[in-house]
Parts: sequence; structure tokens; C-alpha cells
Amino acid sequence: MATEKQKMLAGELYVATGEELAADARRVAAWMDRYNASIERTQRDHAALLRELLAAVGEGSYIRPPFHCDYGYNISLGRGVFLNFNCVILDVVKVTIGDGTQIGPGVQILTADHPRDALQRRAGLEFGRPVTIGANVWIGAAAIILSRVTDMTPNIPDVVEEVRALFERYEQALIDKNVEVLDATFWNSPHTIRLANAEHGYGFDRIHAFRVARPPGPGTKEKRLRLDIVTLGRDVATVSLVYKVRGREMTGRQSQTWIRFADVGWKVVHAHVSMIAEQPIL
Repeated sequence: MATEKQKMLAGELYVATGEELAADARRVAAWMDRYNASIERTQRDHAALLRELLAAVGEGSYIRPPFHCDYGYNISLGRGVFLNFNCVILDVVKVTIGDGTQIGPGVQILTADHPRDALQRRAGLEFGRPVTIGANVWIGAAAIILSRVTDMTPNIPDVVEEVRALFERYEQALIDKNVEVLDATFWNSPHTIRLANAEHGYGFDRIHAFRVARPPGPGTKEKRLRLDIVTLGRDVATVSLVYKVRGREMTGRQSQTWIRFADVGWKVVHAHVSMIAEQPIL
């Protein structure tokens, strides 16, 4: 079972408790006491202190004290980065700042976020999303930088396998008519859409009603012809399946768009199923 720190670093929902995170908080508090009492020290002295805590500090980078952060070990500075007085970085996950970037006084860079569901917040759950700031950026005084999806690296192997396992679970649930799993696969929202040959599923409730009425069994899929999974970063994926239609000289096409939500994990937000008479070129 993952620790709260492991969940935090993975961008999953976590509770900021446990000895690991408490020890990290004590360490960074002691470090901030030393760093923020070092105004008279040289820039070289400050660089040495920064390298004690931060994940990476490029040559010539400098943060003017006072400076505050959550943990420090998630912060990477490129070469020649400058942060002025009173900057705050809440680094529950990675913060990357590119070469030559200049950041004015009082800027806040915040990776931390909280669920929109009040019950989850009451339970102490929170999560983080990384912040990446490019090279040679200038950020004026008192700006607030929030997290968003910036890493769009295609087909990270462990993400592909995670989505593949969820897709195969969904396909088996279709055969078994496991409505609970089918429902859990889709985003519970009126914005979710599933279009198929005999279904116009606009919204989760209509998709659920179709599931309940659908008979169990292998359905129209006789044989898979091609399966493609494309992921972008760690939170966006598409799945496309081409298959031989059972008992007919037709080709079926199935596509899904998956999004990883901070509070509920991977969900399908859009799906489409159709059949064509032509033989596809695969």
C-alpha cells in the first residue's frame, strides 16, 4: 500500500500526515530558519544552501531571502534563475523553472490543490499538479502561478499499461454485463457522451440506462483487428479498437477519450462506436 508521501508525489489524493511527511516538514522548517537568516551572506553561500534542499540548482541561480516552500525537494531551477524577496513555492509535486527566468517579489507558485467535493476536503484530502515555467520568462511582482497540465509526453509506458488494463476491464464487463464496472469506467457527469449504433448517450444517466437494458454476452465483436492506445502526459489518453463484426461482413470501430481526474482517477468522457461495410487498411 502506498504511503501518503508516495501518493502525494504521484499526484494522487493524499492526506498530509504520517512520519515521512512530518520529518520532511521539520527538515524544511529548519532549513528555512537558516536560509532566511542569511541575508548578509554572499550569493555563493546562498547557492550552497539551495543545493542542500532543492532537487536541482543551475549555475548562477539565486533566491533572495526570505523564501518559503513546502518541501524543497520537488523544485528544480535552471541556470541563471532569479527569485526576488518573499517568494512562496508550494511544491507538493514538481516545480521546474527554466534557464534565465526572472521572478518578482511576492510571487506564489502553487502546485497544491483540493477536491471540489466538500466531503473529501473534510476528510483532509488534497492533491498536487506540477508547474513548469519555461526559459527566459519574466513574472512580475505578486503574481500567482497555479498548476495545469503541461507535460504532454506521448506514450509513457506505465501510463499506457494503466489505461490498457482499465480498457480490458471494461471490455470484460461488457461481456459479463457488469453494470457496476461499466458505470465506474465512465465519468459521472451530464457532459459525458457515448454514441453508438443504437445509442445516443448524452449524459451519464442515459448511458447507465442503456447499460441496464443491454443483454450480456460478447456483443458485436467477433475478432480484434487493431488496438491503439495513445497517452499524452499522465492524464490524457485515447483508445481506438477496430474489429470484425460478428456474423456480418462489416468492420466495427470503437474509440474512447480518457481523462485522469484528481479525485476519481481515470474516466471515459467520450466514446463512439460505429460499423462500416468497407474493409479497413490497417
